[in-house]
Amino acid sequence: MLAVPCARSKHIVDRLANADDNLTERIPMKLLFYIGMPVMVTRKHPALVEADVIANGVVGTIVGTHPPLEMLDVTTYDVSQVVIHRLVRSLELLLIKLHDCDTTLVNGFPDGVVGLPPLHISVRLKQIPNLSQASVTIDQFAIVPAFACTTEKLQGKTCHDGVVVTPLDRRRCGVPFQTLYVALSRAVSLAGLTLTEPITRGYLDNFKPTQVITSEMRRLIELVALPPYISVVETNLFNQWKARQHPGELET
Repeated sequence: MLAVPCARSKHIVDRLANADDNLTERIPMKLLFYIGMPVMVTRKHPALVEADVIANGVVGTIVGTHPPLEMLDVTTYDVSQVVIHRLVRSLELLLIKLHDCDTTLVNGFPDGVVGLPPLHISVRLKQIPNLSQASVTIDQFAIVPAFACTTEKLQGKTCHDGVVVTPLDRRRCGVPFQTLYVALSRAVSLAGLTLTEPITRGYLDNFKPTQVITSEMRRLIELVALPPYISVVETNLFNQWKARQHPGELET
């Protein structure tokens, strides 16, 4: 007897296969990649638990695979003059060169390169309508493309190659205005910072603390007292610091 899937089952399978990784806990159901593509690690693999340099949010570039692609069974497609290789079997490792890392992580690999194995994981589908109580178990590399990042993903990162901020955050889901500060503070110099639209005084006013916070900051500053044993130089430095404290005032 030949089992024929019903239309609803086929629709569910197709929907899962093409689901956005935002709906599958940042684990892509279908991973499209190429050598040289920037990626971000979304889940740390248990096999790399001793590698402190690997953490959720680490950014790198795919530099190779193991086994090499030329040794793998693939199905080749030509789509609009773009050649796509579909792997028949999963890779053992994706070789990723971590950004801002020049130390040897794995013997025999170039500096900054680590082998990332696929993750065997159960993914809950709570964000997909009609499947919120379901979960699927997959073997997949826990990475997503990282051509650009939200400010939430950039927290704690230093971008030596520069930052392009575009556009200023206009989402309506309660995103704090401090996200602009995060974006601006990622670059190591003004020369590496590009804004695609001007920052207005009205936008900067969003950073001003409330009157309650301002009053509390002033009260706490007045409570700061110096111990009697500090030097005159340290006392002068403290007084200079205190003279510069103006809670609630935003300089232009």
